Amino acid sequence: MDPVQYNELTRFLKDHKLSFEKQNGKQKKKFLTMAQHFVWEKEELQRKTEKRRVKVIQNFQVIPLLQVLHDSPTASHAGINKIFQVVQQRYYWSQMFEDIRNYVKTCDDCQRRGGLQKNNVIHLILAKAPF
Repeated sequence: MDPVQYNELTRFLKDHKLSFEKQNGKQKKKFLTMAQHFVWEKEELQRKTEKRRVKVIQNFQVIPLLQVLHDSPTASHAGINKIFQVVQQRYYWSQMFEDIRNYVKTCDDCQRRGGLQKNNVIHLILAKAPF
């Protein structure tokens, strides 16, 4: 989420004050409708989902998060859908799927190795002597 929108939401949820530009008209209605999906809790902005609340991530936090979830040794360069499932359970930012897809598609290691090959025939190696 971009910093301006993040700051406006946190200010509204903490102090119940709207910025000067959004105090009347269509912008106010649109902002209030959007703000219904968010809460300020535990000193962080959270988005309400059907089952739980998830932490809202700002733009500058997206790349480090994706690096940990995709590039770290325990992540094993998981695919787009797998990373999206993990992220969706804990975090929110606008255009999550597109950002994840772009990050995975531009990963140098993934491009060099290519995707997994499915339906390859396994050739047996005949043992000529006991091990």
